Order: sequence, then C-alpha cells, then structure tokens
Amino acid sequence: MPNSQTQQTVDVSIVIPTYNRSGSLERTLRSIGQNQYARTYDVTVIDDGSPDNTCQMLERLQKEMPYPLNFHTQQNSGPAVARNLGISSTTGPYVVFLDDDHEVLDGWLDALCDPLPDETVGVVNGKNDSVPDGGLAARYVCMRDEREAEKVAKDKERYLTSGNAGIRRETLESTGGFDPNYRAVFKGVAPGGEDTELGMRIKDGGLKIVYRPEALTNHFREMKLSKLFKERFNFGRNRIQWLEAENRPISLGGALRNALRAVISVLAIPKHAINFKKMGYTWPDSIAFGSLEKLTQITYEYGTLYGLLFK
Repeated sequence: MPNSQTQQTVDVSIVIPTYNRSGSLERTLRSIGQNQYARTYDVTVIDDGSPDNTCQMLERLQKEMPYPLNFHTQQNSGPAVARNLGISSTTGPYVVFLDDDHEVLDGWLDALCDPLPDETVGVVNGKNDSVPDGGLAARYVCMRDEREAEKVAKDKERYLTSGNAGIRRETLESTGGFDPNYRAVFKGVAPGGEDTELGMRIKDGGLKIVYRPEALTNHFREMKLSKLFKERFNFGRNRIQWLEAENRPISLGGALRNALRAVISVLAIPKHAINFKKMGYTWPDSIAFGSLEKLTQITYEYGTLYGLLFK
C-alpha cells in the first residue's frame, strides 16, 4: 500500500527496506535530514510487513522531515523484493540503497554519487563503521568487522554491498534488479547474497564496482545470538547460488568435508580465546568470541550443505 507525498523531480532516490525496526529506522531518516547535499533527493521506505508501529512513525515523520518521504508496505517477502519495489516506485536517475540500521554522516550522499556520471562505473559502495547496539552478539560482530576492515575494503571493490551503495537507474533496469529467489529461510532475517549476485551481473556487463570510504555511515549492529546464527546459516545457504553464478560450484563431497572440518575446529577454541585476550579483550569476551568464531563457522558450512541438498 503506497503512501506518497507530491512527486518532485530529483537527482537521487534513496531506498530503504525495513522490517520491524521503527526506532532504528527513525534514527536513519533523521540523520539524512541533518546533513546538506549538493544533489536533490527523495527517500522511499519499503516496509516488509512489519508488525510494529513502523507505518505510524513514517506518517509522523512525513510532516517533520525536510525532504520528500514516501513509503510502501508489502507482505513480508524479503529484502530483494522490497528493494525492487523501491526501484519501481521511484524516479531519480541515481538510486541509493541504505539499510535501516545506518546513520549517515556529513557529505555521505554526494561522496556516494560523485562517481556515478562515469559510465564505466556500475556500483559505488560506501564505508560503514560498526557500532555495537546490544549485548554479546553485537560486540562480537563489531569486533569481527574491525578485524576484517582491510578485507572488507577490498571486497567493496569486488561486490555490491547494498546497505550503503549507489547505482544508476539504467544499470538496475538493464540487469533486472535484485533476484527475488534470494529469500530468507527465517522470517525477518536478512538472507544475504542477493546484493552479491546482482553485483556480479553488473560486473559481467563490463561495469566497475568502486569503493568510496568518504561516503561514511555509522552501522549500528543490533544483534542477538539467535539472529547471528540464522544470518550465518542463510549466508551459507545462498552461497550456493552466487558460487554457481561465478562458475565455481561446490560439490556435495566438498561441502561435507568443509562441515566436518568446521566441527573439528572447535578444538581450537581455547587458542582463539587466548589470542583475543592478547588483543586486550576481557576473559569473558575472549572466551565468548573464540567460541562464536567456531560455532558460526559450523552454522555457515551447514547452511551451505542445506543449500546444496534443498536448492
């Protein structure tokens, strides 16, 4: 069900899929309005069937925000379907995708869009600084993000990361947008992989993926242990599809070996805990982080196995 303000001609359409995070989403929307940009823009939120007060909050913010704010509601269908609805219901020649747990910083939008006039550029990825917004699982995820910062920066020149990215509309239309088959097994948990797969199709069309660390957001990592394991399972499951898209299919035997190695690797938990303690973490966090390293890897590998058996 659409709820739109007067349509204006804008340079950029910002699309935000959301599910059941009205408080976090409000922080995101307010941060957009607190900055000045050289380009005109509107914001469209796609509510993926949230049972909370998301719609009421959006109706209130439509009267408060200094920019056109539109929103649509859909039956819970996952982020790929939500982003595609965002594409089809907006008009800006540049489409920026932003997740509902980000807070944008000064200069974000212009830094993200500056490379897009170059017709050799297909995707522009921004930088996300992780901020824990919860307990143990959130601290673990932020630790992992910080530790892998260099790898993440390299990956952002290889893969689309749709939590903070800009793409030309013509590129999205020519590639067909996000694949709706990337649907979460667990309702309300991002499946992971639908943005990676789209990025590969864009690169296959001869376009580049560019990383712009100046397009900076704070990424508030609100994470529970149950969601962490569900996410890792879904990433493993959807890994099958993008490995096949890269012509690097994994065999059932290979998946079984990887799963077995992951189980055996729990024997290394004490070593990992000691390493985390040397890095300055408390003993409770060090033991927890060492355990989560191995248990989430097991979950990921069994997600891959599930994806092979039931694709």
